Amino acid sequence: MVRRFEDESTQPNRALQIWQILIAMAANRQTTTYNALAQKLGYQGAGQFMSGLLDPVMLYCQANSLPPLTVLVVNQETGKPGAGLADALQDTD
Repeated sequence: MVRRFEDESTQPNRALQIWQILIAMAANRQTTTYNALAQKLGYQGAGQFMSGLLDPVMLYCQANSLPPLTVLVVNQETGKPGAGLADALQDTD
């Protein structure tokens, strides 16, 4: 039986899905917007819930001294990551 992320839309499963998307984007030197990432996950728009899905990825990167992959997700208008995610980037400098 094939399992799909949308079949088990839990926060840990979505964080894993985001992790995989961001790893591929990093390898291709790409960024994405919150809305584009939400659409890849099958949601209509980003809204506030994206922070809850990106937080586990950001915390995992910090805990394991990995580059902060979440900074690849940017605001469409500013081209910058959200405040909490941008702070994670500054912490690595």
